[in-house]
Formats: sequence, structure tokens, C-alpha cells
Amino acid sequence: MILREIGEKYGTDKVVHGFCDIYDKYFSAEREKVKNILEIGVFFGSSILMWREYFPNATVWGIDSFEGVQGNKQSFKDADKFYNAWKEHNYSSISLRKIDQGSESQLKIFRDEIEREEIKFDIIIDDGSHLMRDQQITLGYLQCLVNPKGFYVIEDTHSSLEAGYDVENGNSTLDMLNKYMAAGVMRSKYIDVSVLEERIDFIKHEHLLHGNPVPWQNTSVFREWYDENITDDKGHEHCSVSLTSIIQFN
Repeated sequence: MILREIGEKYGTDKVVHGFCDIYDKYFSAEREKVKNILEIGVFFGSSILMWREYFPNATVWGIDSFEGVQGNKQSFKDADKFYNAWKEHNYSSISLRKIDQGSESQLKIFRDEIEREEIKFDIIIDDGSHLMRDQQITLGYLQCLVNPKGFYVIEDTHSSLEAGYDVENGNSTLDMLNKYMAAGVMRSKYIDVSVLEERIDFIKHEHLLHGNPVPWQNTSVFREWYDENITDDKGHEHCSVSLTSIIQFN
């Protein structure tokens, strides 16, 4: 079963945003080999359950504040429903932590815990608040936990192009990645340079737009666009564009 089919089974919005098709392309060959995957941003747990089925030999980790407030200040009810169900039923191959992605101290505690247990992640996916600061400090603190040849994914990086996600003065996550691809140095106003450059050494970039590959230089970062026409409840058609940025460590 391909990832899209599994995603539809559990009802994750990664299907309609096109991310399942993108991830299938990068991860399908490694399905049996992945041992640990971490997702930042659990919501109601649909993608956590999807990953557990897609990677049969992996432990799926999830971190979230479970408070129901998104980065753009939108809120939702029953934010801890999946967390409480996990605690009550002890879901196999799933490990959850209550962590605020915007808290450097909590990220450090989690990082230190994982390092003490000598765990490395084959894949980390940031589908959290989508705030520029949160995306960048999370990359800074957790990238050291990724296996060589592993993937660090910053999902929904089109938030760098939208209002409401603390995008200002060239501080966006896309700007940070673009400057890295152009000059080979990673810079963020939110985190120390030495932390950001600890693991990332050489970059390769591939940009897929409307399914047509345009190769850049030899890579370890990929950018994937997905667009589709969506009809709203009033019968109006809109073009929905999603962007995910995928870093592969050497």
C-alpha cells in the first residue's frame, strides 16, 4: 500500500496537500529500514498512525504542546485527545512527549534525553506551528539527532510567504534556506551560527514544479511544490499551493 492510501485510511491532511506523494518518492525504498521517525506537531494523531503503518519496523515519535493553539493563533478543541488515548491504551511503536516547540529549554531537554538513550532518527518532520522562529530553532536543536543520510523535513514552508507567521525583515525559513543554497552558509537571527552549521556541510537542491524536475547543483536539500485546484463550498475554484523543504544530511 502506498503512503497516499495509508494517509487516506487515517484521514491526514498530508494527502490533500500532496505531501504523501512527495514523501513516497523519498522514503518508499527505505520503508523496512527506518527505525525511528519523529514528527513535530501531532494534532489528532492521524499522521502518527499513518507513519506507524508505513514504516513497520519503526518507533514513531511525536512532540506537541497538545494545547490546541496553532502558530497563526487559530485554535481547536480536544487537542489532547490523541495524547490521552495513547497514555490509556499504550499504543505500540508510538512514543509521545508534551513539548512546546517554541521553548528552547524544552527542546534542549528532549534533545539531551534522546542523546542519552543513544537514539538517532532516520527522519524528522516539522509540521508544528509553522512560525519562522519555531522552525529555525527546532532545526538548530534537533538536527544533530538525524542519522547520516537521514532526512529533516520542514513542512509547509509556504508559510514563509504568508502573513501571520512572524515573517519580517528577511527572517523567513525560506530566506534562510535560499541563502544557504546560494552561499553554503546557514544563518538565522534566532539561533547561534555554530549550532546551525554543526551537521550541514554540502547541499544539493532539486526544485519540482508541476512535476517537472529542474536539477540544481549536487545536493542534500530538496524543495517540493504541490498545487491543485480546490472548489470551496460556494462553488468557487482556488489554486492551493503547498511547499515542503527536505534536507538530507551527508
